[in-house]
Amino acid sequence: MAADKTADAIKLNLRLPPALHKRLRQQAKRNNVSLNTEIVNQLEGSEVAMVRRMADALKPVLNEALEFAVDNTVAQNLIEKFKPHDEADLEALLQRAIPAPTEREAKVMDEVRRQFRELSAARKSGKARAK
Repeated sequence: MAADKTADAIKLNLRLPPALHKRLRQQAKRNNVSLNTEIVNQLEGSEVAMVRRMADALKPVLNEALEFAVDNTVAQNLIEKFKPHDEADLEALLQRAIPAPTEREAKVMDEVRRQFRELSAARKSGKARAK
């Protein structure tokens, strides 16, 4: 004997406008399911749609955060690996590495410059305090 799928289901009396009831009955008939199953399927589908809308709304924010993290990491790695002595040395390095940067690469290069300036300022400030 098959297990009863509705054994743990909650019964609900529901008032629907006649036009909505008729539309749901027609959809249930087209889908060859009961009216109850049609309503449950549509409600579950609305949850999926809501999750998709939320994911679509979050995607640009997540992409921006990911780009920032990647730019930051790339910048740190370049500075640590090549150890430029000053901004001119850094510019020469960047020009050799990326002679014709795309818009995205230019953003990364700007981040490298920003981090290098911060690092240089921190080094100078540390040397000034040591004296």
